[in-house]
Amino acid sequence: MDIHPADGALSEWFARAQAGSAHARREWAEGGVALLPCGPRFCAVRLAGPLVYAALGTDAAEVVDVSLATMLSGPVFCGGFSGQYYALVAGGTARHGWSYADEAPLLGTGTYLGVPAVRRTSPPGPYWVSLPLQPGDLCSLPSVAALVRLGLARSAEALR
Repeated sequence: MDIHPADGALSEWFARAQAGSAHARREWAEGGVALLPCGPRFCAVRLAGPLVYAALGTDAAEVVDVSLATMLSGPVFCGGFSGQYYALVAGGTARHGWSYADEAPLLGTGTYLGVPAVRRTSPPGPYWVSLPLQPGDLCSLPSVAALVRLGLARSAEALR
């Protein structure tokens, strides 16, 4: 596994989302994934694999990973065996409304998310498709919305 240059700072930033950051670090050390609350620090948009594949025109993992990293320009991880992707967006985003709640739920306050350790950058299991460049670096909600719109349009087109 590749080690990101900002591994320590990123880990600490994510760990502080949890009241006891030592607990998150322990979960990462023991299982590679820590259960972190969405809310003030970050929210997440859950993207189903088929929606992502339709948007990108492929389900080839390597191509999907590179394309998501390029298109969203922010932190995205794959849930591993679940086939879900999670784009991390600014905390509090849920308060501003989200037009795609059914197709790509926005996970905010009150939701916990299994976040992989920053050193997990390849399968098996949950892994980072694209790490933040620095603590607090997140995907823009408009870029995630554009991906969802594209996936929905291409899915509808395929049904015709």
